[in-house]
Amino acid sequence: MRSIKTFVRICFCLVLVLTVGSTELLAAGQAKFPAKPIIFVAPGTVGGGSDTQARFCQVAIEKKIKISEPIVILNKGGRGGTQEAYTFTESKKGDAHYLLTTANQFLTYPMLGGGYNVKNFTPISNLVFDPGALVARPESPYKELEDVIKAAKEKPDSITVGGGQLGTQDHMALLTIEKAAGIKLRFVPFAGGAEIHRNVLGGQIDLAIGNPSDFMASIEGGKLKALVLTTPKRSDAPVLANVPTLKDKGFNASFVTWRGWVAPAGIKAEQIKFLENLFKVVMEDPDFNDNYIKKNGMVPAYMPSAEFGRFMKEQAVIYEAFLRSSGVMK
Repeated sequence: MRSIKTFVRICFCLVLVLTVGSTELLAAGQAKFPAKPIIFVAPGTVGGGSDTQARFCQVAIEKKIKISEPIVILNKGGRGGTQEAYTFTESKKGDAHYLLTTANQFLTYPMLGGGYNVKNFTPISNLVFDPGALVARPESPYKELEDVIKAAKEKPDSITVGGGQLGTQDHMALLTIEKAAGIKLRFVPFAGGAEIHRNVLGGQIDLAIGNPSDFMASIEGGKLKALVLTTPKRSDAPVLANVPTLKDKGFNASFVTWRGWVAPAGIKAEQIKFLENLFKVVMEDPDFNDNYIKKNGMVPAYMPSAEFGRFMKEQAVIYEAFLRSSGVMK
């Protein structure tokens, strides 16, 4: 009898030890997230479109959610090329503390030889669709889109247009205008929206193409004039309400920029859910909607991770065909 009782006590102790050990291992595997600052990686320069969105998101999240760690904005690829932001984020595989704000060029850079693989990222959320705007100085000879078309047909490749790097949404918006109007303009790539803005204001380039948010202050102040938008319909933003679209000008063409967020590959499902929720909160913030979306003439277009991933796969097929037909991609 005593041997049986001893055996039972030994078995009980073994079960207790194994249970405690398993609990400790489980706790170790479920480390707190975030465990360090969340880094919002913004391609390009301070004041550009990516930087602006990142800062609005930072404010909205910190206002609505109490996170144990701060959110920090990291601008990458100012003059060295915005692809630096992509390769940097790609290198953080498995670390959900790094989030990259991105747009159409995320898909097109690799098509043009960019040094990263889209498969090495995790889609998190898309937030908005953004128009493309062709802008000029008020004293420019190009008062309307028709003036640009006339001059470009008389002397192709003579009008300089500043925008982001080759393959960016700026470049594709300009290609859309060129293809629709049957003209050739000279595209001048810059590192980011702030640099494009400075150069068009200073007269170093004839025109600029980009998202209205890149130029909004100067449009509102009368220092720049938007000649045309590439969206299917006119903007709801008061300052852009009278700016015609390509369709208003008789061209059956349009192009929109999507703005979303991705993380490195290899992050956990619960981390994806946590990050999705951050941007869902952003989209519900009245200040973000009024001062970022509506003011800049954007359209809300929230997509969670799975939907955003499907959307990007569909867009990649469209972009590749477009770049090939435009002669940009062989």
